[in-house]
Amino acid sequence: YLNQSYAFNGTLSDESLNYVAGSIALKSFDQNETVIQQGDIGESLYLVKSGTFRISDGKRVIMTLQSGRLFGEFGAFIEQERPFTVTAISSDCEVWEIPGPAVKVLMGDIKASTYLQMLKDKYP
Repeated sequence: YLNQSYAFNGTLSDESLNYVAGSIALKSFDQNETVIQQGDIGESLYLVKSGTFRISDGKRVIMTLQSGRLFGEFGAFIEQERPFTVTAISSDCEVWEIPGPAVKVLMGDIKASTYLQMLKDKYP
């Protein structure tokens, strides 16, 4: 699932996939449950498995995300305060939580141009 998601699109090596597979955790969220709180420090990256999630800055909705999309990259890549709150907005939401060390392994497999395109697609 990880390598076939929109975010990674077949770019991951078998070695990286094996490492990450041993590091990730499937997390479930109920409707209206907060996954990431704006201002918190975090290092994990999240890959949506199912459900719909809302990204907001406290004043407005930035976007909604569904299966195969990533969130939490700001904290995962540079370990800073989370700029957005992410909330599950449908029932039975699931994400794969990818911890910081595994994120660094993944980033070693993704070409810079691929990552920049992912950000452009996410934040047009």
